[in-house]
Amino acid sequence: MRPLRPLLLALLALTISACEDEVDPTLNEDLPYSMYGYLDPTLDQQALRVVPITATLRDSVFVDATVTSTDLGTGAVTSWRDTVVTFTNGTRGTIFVADYTPTPGTRIRIEATSPDGDVSSAETAIPPIIAPAVGVAEFSLGEVRYPIRYEGAPRLLAGSFRLIVDRVPGLASGATRTVLVRLDEAPEETSPGVWTARIPFVSSVRRALTEQGLLGSRLLSAQYVGFVVDDNWNPPSLDPDALVEPGTFSNVDGGLGFIGAGYRSVASWVPSPNVQVSSGFSTDQEAASFIALNEVRTGTSAWVELYNPLFSPVRMEGYSLSEDRQEPRKQTLPFEVLVPAQGYTVVPLEFSLREGQTLGLYNRAGDQLRRLFVEATKPGQTHGSFPDGLSFRLPQGGPDIFQGSLIPTPGEANRIDGQAAYINELYTEGTDGFVEAAAASGFQVQRLQAFSDPRGYFRAIDVAGSGSFAIAPETPGGLELPQVSGDVFLVAFYSDSGEGGQLIRVVDARTYGGQTPGRSSGYLPDGPSGTWRTDLVPTPAASNESSRRAF
Repeated sequence: MRPLRPLLLALLALTISACEDEVDPTLNEDLPYSMYGYLDPTLDQQALRVVPITATLRDSVFVDATVTSTDLGTGAVTSWRDTVVTFTNGTRGTIFVADYTPTPGTRIRIEATSPDGDVSSAETAIPPIIAPAVGVAEFSLGEVRYPIRYEGAPRLLAGSFRLIVDRVPGLASGATRTVLVRLDEAPEETSPGVWTARIPFVSSVRRALTEQGLLGSRLLSAQYVGFVVDDNWNPPSLDPDALVEPGTFSNVDGGLGFIGAGYRSVASWVPSPNVQVSSGFSTDQEAASFIALNEVRTGTSAWVELYNPLFSPVRMEGYSLSEDRQEPRKQTLPFEVLVPAQGYTVVPLEFSLREGQTLGLYNRAGDQLRRLFVEATKPGQTHGSFPDGLSFRLPQGGPDIFQGSLIPTPGEANRIDGQAAYINELYTEGTDGFVEAAAASGFQVQRLQAFSDPRGYFRAIDVAGSGSFAIAPETPGGLELPQVSGDVFLVAFYSDSGEGGQLIRVVDARTYGGQTPGRSSGYLPDGPSGTWRTDLVPTPAASNESSRRAF
């Protein structure tokens, strides 16, 4: 999980700004408190604002209240402590904080009790942790829409759309800028429990770049930040001037205000170069440059599998394949060769491909876009990337840690041959996350490392321990495990009698979604022959068998 943020106030609390300091939040009712805030199941620290109803906001710096939260399923009670803070508008006030993570699927009751015993309270349900999925681009009349799906969300409030760009006039070389893009359409519940935000990319981005003088900048990443909330969070309006009026939107018994539950869940993607150019960006890449030479079979009946990581299909007409850089047009691809979005296309080779040769993909001008050095493989095996499309060669002639022998899977996701080690358990909660790994039988494994960024191998953390199962702890700046979603890669330094010498290779990888606080994900029984479950009790450096008590 990312390092916690020390303070997170509710969206509704943000309506208490300097221009509203004279608002009387009382309606002249004889009630103790107004409460504002939300519980976030992805953070280690929660924050709420409590305001005495007998006071205006200007003189509500100090609050005499006892605040607790109760898990209505387990009965566990958490006491909150008060602290005085200065808000961004310069005003000061009291917030109450608690160092704990609410469990998704539970109901929580918040109570603020006055010295006289009067109580203001509210209940909220903690939503499940959901990692969004970016769908295949939808093309129509010059527009390109990207559907962002949150499956299993009780409700999705209007999110924000932002772009990370560089090559901006006035910025230093290598510096980036975040561009906020206005969206006019709100997410919709497209089917029960599935909320979808459809991003009109071309029109909205070109408008933002034009208004901010950023046409011609370069796109690094597009991000949609959805706010997943409990089902009761359904305000009649998102207008701050309307919401600040007492009683407009409240679920507090014996008081005023709103207590909800929610969290921000980010979807990131990079559109194809064609879409980027249509939107106003400059790019020196063509769509085919993203196509990976993902898997090859050598010999006289050789073939190559093309993999497209983009969210738009790429037609390969006019591009060519060759194992000879002096003759790049050896096999020109016809119009029919289309690589689907996030999919595969297998192309039979019209020339013989041997181990030790380099297969290249060339554009119409004969420039090499991608290449794959074909290493020696076992009989009946293929060579390529694991996971699909990834490549990272260590310096000074070192190996490509993502490539090696594969079990032949033409047109499907690649599968590694000879898995020397595996990820057995994964835990992301708080700052105590870990990756647990173990060596497989039949291999001599000298070292294991875990890392979370495909280009961040040099920030990898050693998997260490004296027993059968060892762990790599979550480490800021190294192995980082965001709770909502992420990737983990396991590198093994090992010997395989069938291939000879020491190998350095990614032998396992795991893309994960949100975890329930207090639960880990892993194999039960231990090892790849077991079932990957998401409801284990964390057992770092120990067998997952002891997790059975959770069921």
